[in-house]
Amino acid sequence: MPETAVEPSTTMRGVSAAQGAYEYARSRIMSGELAPGSMLSENELARRIGVSRTPVRAALLRLQGEGWITVYPRQGALVREIGAQEAVDIFGARLLLEVSGVRGLGPAGRAALAAELVPALVEQEEVVGRGDLAGFVALDVRMHRRFVEGARNALLLDLYDRLRERQAFIVARSLASPGRTAAIVAEHRELVDLIAADDVDGFERLLDEHLRRTHEVWSRLVGRPGAPAEA
Repeated sequence: MPETAVEPSTTMRGVSAAQGAYEYARSRIMSGELAPGSMLSENELARRIGVSRTPVRAALLRLQGEGWITVYPRQGALVREIGAQEAVDIFGARLLLEVSGVRGLGPAGRAALAAELVPALVEQEEVVGRGDLAGFVALDVRMHRRFVEGARNALLLDLYDRLRERQAFIVARSLASPGRTAAIVAEHRELVDLIAADDVDGFERLLDEHLRRTHEVWSRLVGRPGAPAEA
């Protein structure tokens, strides 16, 4: 972490102390500033954020519940890496949910979705041009979520949302591979074209390849062998 303490008025503006501590720690885990294997100290986090240990403890327990850290009483919290099998499971779940959503739309719904996503592709290209990788990850997650929304199933969407942070984490780490960001945008454009053509089977095949490529890049960069089994 940087050595300079964060002013409470800046960190906590408009949010509770526990929420502010949670967002502070989570954002640094997501960015890689707090790398897997790092130990977090309640006292140190409280000092940097400018709050007491109580909201920090609540934030750490929330992060543990989401699978980002493991809390060790009186020792601190260890930042976890996403395991190889966990990443494979995320891949499989996303493929099932996203394809199900697009299939559930019907021809008219798919045409409308494709038209809606064209401006999103332009926005992705713009943030890539600005070098805003965090913004690009957010847009990537948003586009894939739109695929799931087609199923009009609140339970499926809730399940997908539980994967959101890990999805964003894997995508963000994969962008360290040269050319991957541009490749993702190109693949997104192909996916939208297939939706516009009402080719759901083609969409499923390309989505499988798209998610697999991101998974393989992430696996190579973090040294996690193992790829999803072929569909």
